Amino acid sequence: MSKLAQEAVITAQPVCESEPLSLRLKLVADEKWPEDEEESQWLRTLEYSILLPSNQSIGQIIVQVIDRSKTYGSFFDTVENRSGELGLFALLFNREKGRLRASVRKAGTKCWNRNDADIIYRYPMLYIEELVIEHEWRGKGVGSWAVPQLFETDEIKVLESCYISTWPVVLARFEPGYGNPFYRRTKEETEAWEEKELRIIKFYHKIGFRRLGNSMFFCLAKDGTHRSRQIAPEDDAGYIEAIPQNEQEATDMFLANH
Repeated sequence: MSKLAQEAVITAQPVCESEPLSLRLKLVADEKWPEDEEESQWLRTLEYSILLPSNQSIGQIIVQVIDRSKTYGSFFDTVENRSGELGLFALLFNREKGRLRASVRKAGTKCWNRNDADIIYRYPMLYIEELVIEHEWRGKGVGSWAVPQLFETDEIKVLESCYISTWPVVLARFEPGYGNPFYRRTKEETEAWEEKELRIIKFYHKIGFRRLGNSMFFCLAKDGTHRSRQIAPEDDAGYIEAIPQNEQEATDMFLANH
Protein backbone atom coordinates (compact mmCIF):
# COMPACT_ATOMS: atom_id res chain seq x y z
CA MET A 1 0.00 0.00 0.00
CA SER A 2 1.22 3.52 -0.77
CA LYS A 3 2.23 5.73 2.10
CA LEU A 4 3.73 9.11 2.64
CA ALA A 5 7.11 9.16 4.30
CA GLN A 6 9.43 11.62 5.94
CA GLU A 7 11.70 13.68 3.73
CA ALA A 8 15.15 12.38 3.06
CA VAL A 9 17.68 14.87 4.41
CA ILE A 10 19.34 15.26 1.03
CA THR A 11 20.14 18.79 -0.08
CA ALA A 12 22.31 20.26 -2.81
CA GLN A 13 23.49 23.86 -2.98
CA PRO A 14 24.32 24.78 -5.61
CA VAL A 15 23.30 22.27 -8.24
CA CYS A 16 25.18 24.24 -10.86
CA GLU A 17 27.61 27.12 -10.44
CA SER A 18 25.76 29.48 -12.76
CA GLU A 19 22.46 29.21 -10.88
CA PRO A 20 22.66 28.43 -7.13
CA LEU A 21 19.79 26.14 -6.26
CA SER A 22 18.82 23.97 -3.29
CA LEU A 23 17.00 20.73 -3.96
CA ARG A 24 15.52 17.97 -1.81
CA LEU A 25 14.52 14.40 -2.44
CA LYS A 26 11.27 13.36 -0.78
CA LEU A 27 9.81 9.86 -0.68
CA VAL A 28 6.15 10.21 -1.68
CA ALA A 29 5.15 6.57 -2.24
CA ASP A 30 6.34 3.21 -0.99
CA GLU A 31 4.62 0.08 -2.31
CA LYS A 32 5.44 -3.58 -1.72
CA TRP A 33 4.41 -6.53 -3.84
CA PRO A 34 2.74 -9.01 -3.51
CA GLU A 35 0.53 -6.76 -1.36
CA ASP A 36 -1.16 -9.56 0.60
CA GLU A 37 1.91 -11.74 1.21
CA GLU A 38 4.14 -9.87 3.64
CA GLU A 39 6.67 -12.69 4.05
CA SER A 40 7.31 -12.91 0.31
CA GLN A 41 7.25 -9.23 -0.71
CA TRP A 42 10.21 -9.37 -3.07
CA LEU A 43 9.48 -6.13 -4.94
CA ARG A 44 9.35 -2.65 -3.46
CA THR A 45 8.56 0.47 -5.50
CA LEU A 46 9.92 3.76 -4.18
CA GLU A 47 8.78 7.03 -5.73
CA TYR A 48 10.73 10.20 -4.99
CA SER A 49 9.89 13.79 -5.79
CA ILE A 50 12.62 16.32 -6.50
CA LEU A 51 11.62 19.48 -4.68
CA LEU A 52 12.57 23.14 -4.75
CA PRO A 53 12.78 25.06 -1.45
CA SER A 54 9.19 26.17 -2.15
CA ASN A 55 8.14 22.47 -2.15
CA GLN A 56 7.38 22.64 -5.85
CA SER A 57 8.06 19.30 -7.48
CA ILE A 58 10.24 19.57 -10.57
CA GLY A 59 10.81 15.90 -11.18
CA GLN A 60 10.29 12.35 -10.03
CA ILE A 61 12.27 9.13 -9.82
CA ILE A 62 10.75 5.65 -9.52
CA VAL A 63 13.09 3.00 -8.16
CA GLN A 64 12.35 -0.71 -8.09
CA VAL A 65 14.00 -2.66 -5.26
CA ILE A 66 14.28 -6.39 -5.94
CA ASP A 67 14.90 -8.55 -2.90
CA ARG A 68 16.21 -11.73 -4.43
CA SER A 69 16.02 -13.61 -1.12
CA LYS A 70 12.21 -13.40 -1.22
CA THR A 71 11.63 -14.44 -4.81
CA TYR A 72 9.87 -17.76 -5.24
CA GLY A 73 10.67 -20.36 -7.87
CA SER A 74 13.19 -19.23 -10.45
CA PHE A 75 14.43 -15.64 -10.31
CA PHE A 76 13.60 -15.02 -13.97
CA ASP A 77 10.06 -16.41 -13.81
CA THR A 78 9.23 -14.41 -10.69
CA VAL A 79 10.50 -11.12 -12.08
CA GLU A 80 9.23 -11.56 -15.64
CA ASN A 81 5.72 -12.40 -14.43
CA ARG A 82 5.56 -9.01 -12.74
CA SER A 83 7.12 -6.74 -15.38
CA GLY A 84 8.25 -7.09 -18.98
CA GLU A 85 10.97 -4.48 -18.52
CA LEU A 86 12.28 -6.17 -15.40
CA GLY A 87 12.04 -9.46 -17.26
CA LEU A 88 14.43 -8.13 -19.91
CA PHE A 89 16.74 -6.97 -17.13
CA ALA A 90 16.54 -10.41 -15.49
CA LEU A 91 17.97 -11.98 -18.65
CA LEU A 92 21.36 -10.65 -17.55
CA PHE A 93 21.24 -12.89 -14.50
CA ASN A 94 21.21 -16.60 -13.83
CA ARG A 95 17.57 -17.64 -14.31
CA GLU A 96 17.34 -19.68 -11.10
CA LYS A 97 19.30 -17.72 -8.48
CA GLY A 98 19.65 -14.27 -10.04
CA ARG A 99 23.43 -13.94 -10.13
CA LEU A 100 25.02 -11.72 -12.82
CA ARG A 101 25.96 -14.00 -15.70
CA ALA A 102 29.63 -14.63 -16.51
CA SER A 103 28.79 -13.95 -20.18
CA VAL A 104 27.74 -10.41 -19.23
CA ARG A 105 30.83 -9.81 -17.10
CA LYS A 106 33.12 -10.96 -19.91
CA ALA A 107 31.44 -8.84 -22.59
CA GLY A 108 31.85 -5.17 -23.50
CA THR A 109 34.46 -3.32 -21.46
CA LYS A 110 34.67 -6.16 -18.91
CA CYS A 111 34.50 -3.57 -16.12
CA TRP A 112 32.03 -5.67 -14.10
CA ASN A 113 33.81 -8.62 -12.50
CA ARG A 114 33.13 -11.54 -10.16
CA ASN A 115 33.42 -9.30 -7.09
CA ASP A 116 30.73 -7.01 -8.50
CA ALA A 117 28.55 -10.06 -9.16
CA ASP A 118 29.05 -11.20 -5.55
CA ILE A 119 28.02 -7.82 -4.13
CA ILE A 120 25.06 -7.41 -6.48
CA TYR A 121 23.91 -10.89 -5.45
CA ARG A 122 24.35 -10.25 -1.73
CA TYR A 123 22.15 -7.13 -1.46
CA PRO A 124 18.81 -6.04 -2.97
CA MET A 125 18.95 -4.87 -6.57
CA LEU A 126 18.17 -1.24 -7.34
CA TYR A 127 16.63 -0.37 -10.70
CA ILE A 128 15.54 3.07 -11.93
CA GLU A 129 12.30 2.50 -13.80
CA GLU A 130 11.55 6.12 -14.50
CA LEU A 131 13.23 9.51 -14.24
CA VAL A 132 11.27 12.55 -15.33
CA ILE A 133 12.43 16.17 -15.01
CA GLU A 134 9.98 18.96 -15.82
CA HIS A 135 10.86 20.43 -19.20
CA GLU A 136 11.82 23.90 -17.98
CA TRP A 137 14.26 22.41 -15.45
CA ARG A 138 16.15 20.16 -17.85
CA GLY A 139 19.78 20.92 -18.52
CA LYS A 140 20.27 22.54 -15.10
CA GLY A 141 21.92 19.60 -13.33
CA VAL A 142 18.79 18.46 -11.50
CA GLY A 143 18.88 14.84 -12.67
CA SER A 144 22.66 14.69 -12.40
CA TRP A 145 22.36 15.58 -8.73
CA ALA A 146 19.29 13.50 -7.89
CA VAL A 147 20.24 10.08 -9.26
CA PRO A 148 23.50 9.56 -7.31
CA GLN A 149 21.82 10.96 -4.19
CA LEU A 150 19.44 8.00 -4.19
CA PHE A 151 22.19 6.02 -2.45
CA GLU A 152 21.97 8.46 0.48
CA THR A 153 18.22 8.28 1.09
CA ASP A 154 17.18 6.52 4.28
CA GLU A 155 15.21 3.82 2.46
CA ILE A 156 18.10 2.83 0.16
CA LYS A 157 21.03 3.49 2.48
CA VAL A 158 19.83 0.81 4.91
CA LEU A 159 19.85 -1.77 2.11
CA GLU A 160 23.63 -1.37 1.66
CA SER A 161 23.21 -1.78 -2.10
CA CYS A 162 26.21 -0.46 -4.01
CA TYR A 163 24.88 -0.51 -7.59
CA ILE A 164 21.89 0.92 -9.38
CA SER A 165 20.85 -0.07 -12.90
CA THR A 166 18.56 1.30 -15.57
CA TRP A 167 17.53 1.05 -19.21
CA PRO A 168 18.12 4.49 -20.79
CA VAL A 169 15.11 4.53 -23.05
CA VAL A 170 12.51 7.05 -24.20
CA LEU A 171 9.34 6.91 -22.07
CA ALA A 172 6.71 5.86 -24.58
CA ARG A 173 3.82 7.33 -22.57
CA PHE A 174 5.01 10.84 -23.45
CA GLU A 175 5.24 10.10 -27.17
CA PRO A 176 2.68 10.36 -30.00
CA GLY A 177 0.47 7.32 -30.45
CA TYR A 178 0.98 5.92 -26.97
CA GLY A 179 -1.65 3.28 -26.22
CA ASN A 180 -2.61 2.86 -29.87
CA PRO A 181 -1.31 -0.52 -31.14
CA PHE A 182 -2.01 0.52 -34.73
CA TYR A 183 -0.08 3.78 -34.60
CA ARG A 184 2.95 4.03 -36.86
CA ARG A 185 5.49 6.76 -36.24
CA THR A 186 6.39 9.09 -39.08
CA LYS A 187 9.97 9.36 -40.27
CA GLU A 188 10.33 12.63 -38.37
CA GLU A 189 8.93 11.09 -35.18
CA THR A 190 11.30 8.14 -35.51
CA GLU A 191 14.28 10.48 -35.93
CA ALA A 192 13.17 12.54 -32.93
CA TRP A 193 12.81 9.33 -30.87
CA GLU A 194 16.34 8.23 -31.79
CA GLU A 195 17.77 11.66 -30.93
CA LYS A 196 16.05 11.58 -27.53
CA GLU A 197 17.43 8.12 -26.83
CA LEU A 198 20.98 9.29 -27.61
CA ARG A 199 20.52 12.27 -25.25
CA ILE A 200 19.27 9.97 -22.48
CA ILE A 201 22.26 7.64 -22.88
CA LYS A 202 24.58 10.68 -22.86
CA PHE A 203 22.98 11.86 -19.62
CA TYR A 204 23.49 8.53 -17.86
CA HIS A 205 27.05 8.33 -19.18
CA LYS A 206 27.72 11.78 -17.76
CA ILE A 207 26.81 10.76 -14.21
CA GLY A 208 28.85 7.56 -14.27
CA PHE A 209 26.63 4.79 -15.64
CA ARG A 210 28.35 2.26 -17.91
CA ARG A 211 26.88 -0.54 -19.98
CA LEU A 212 26.43 -4.01 -18.49
CA GLY A 213 28.31 -6.12 -21.02
CA ASN A 214 26.86 -5.33 -24.44
CA SER A 215 23.28 -5.25 -23.19
CA MET A 216 20.78 -2.40 -23.35
CA PHE A 217 21.11 -1.88 -19.59
CA PHE A 218 23.52 0.41 -17.73
CA CYS A 219 24.79 0.36 -14.16
CA LEU A 220 26.19 2.94 -11.73
CA ALA A 221 28.65 1.87 -9.03
CA LYS A 222 28.36 3.89 -5.83
CA ASP A 223 32.13 3.74 -5.37
CA GLY A 224 33.65 6.62 -7.32
CA THR A 225 36.91 4.69 -7.71
CA HIS A 226 35.23 1.65 -9.29
CA ARG A 227 36.83 0.63 -12.61
CA SER A 228 33.61 1.46 -14.46
CA ARG A 229 33.92 5.08 -13.31
CA GLN A 230 37.36 5.31 -14.94
CA ILE A 231 36.01 4.53 -18.42
CA ALA A 232 35.36 7.58 -20.58
CA PRO A 233 31.84 7.70 -22.05
CA GLU A 234 33.20 7.46 -25.57
CA ASP A 235 35.07 4.28 -24.61
CA ASP A 236 32.02 2.50 -23.21
CA ALA A 237 30.81 -0.65 -24.94
CA GLY A 238 28.15 -0.59 -27.61
CA TYR A 239 24.94 -2.56 -27.79
CA ILE A 240 25.01 -6.01 -29.38
CA GLU A 241 21.81 -8.03 -29.54
CA ALA A 242 22.08 -11.17 -27.44
CA ILE A 243 21.89 -14.54 -29.19
CA PRO A 244 20.30 -17.37 -27.19
CA GLN A 245 22.68 -20.23 -26.50
CA ASN A 246 20.01 -22.85 -25.88
CA GLU A 247 16.27 -23.48 -26.04
CA GLN A 248 15.66 -22.21 -22.50
CA GLU A 249 17.36 -18.90 -23.23
CA ALA A 250 15.39 -18.56 -26.45
CA THR A 251 12.14 -19.16 -24.55
CA ASP A 252 13.08 -16.65 -21.84
CA MET A 253 13.97 -14.00 -24.42
CA PHE A 254 10.65 -14.53 -26.16
CA LEU A 255 8.71 -14.25 -22.88
CA ALA A 256 10.56 -11.08 -21.83
CA ASN A 257 9.92 -9.43 -25.20
CA HIS A 258 6.20 -10.16 -25.41
